[in-house]
Amino acid sequence: MKESEIEEIFQRSLAIAFYNARENEPAAVSLIFRKANEGEQAYNFLKSNLTKDEICLILKPVNSEKLNLSFIDKKNGMVYNVKDITYQEPNFNGFKKSKKDKYSVFLTMFIANGEEIVSSECISPMMINEIIFEEFNE
Repeated sequence: MKESEIEEIFQRSLAIAFYNARENEPAAVSLIFRKANEGEQAYNFLKSNLTKDEICLILKPVNSEKLNLSFIDKKNGMVYNVKDITYQEPNFNGFKKSKKDKYSVFLTMFIANGEEIVSSECISPMMINEIIFEEFNE
């Protein structure tokens, strides 16, 4: 799968959301889609092809509504970029301030009956061992 295909699939998401760690659960970064399994192909590709315990996620706001994300395999030097994902700045800033644990998970979710539901491909989620927050440059 090419980077452009991953970006195309992930750009169909409604938004990216951030969830703080809770008791016995790591912090989570999630792309939210309209339909179940809409992001499954790209998600499974990254999960299968990036080196476990060597995945870095870079989050960089472009403006107050969009951000870019990059998945980096630190061992093999593979980089997958996804541009212009919708986000909520207060959610992002709160996550950034409270993020303390080393590990996080990356998930895909979908909306059903007004609820955010974790997609079935994420039963065993992709672990992210480092998140780097880059600054928004106006």
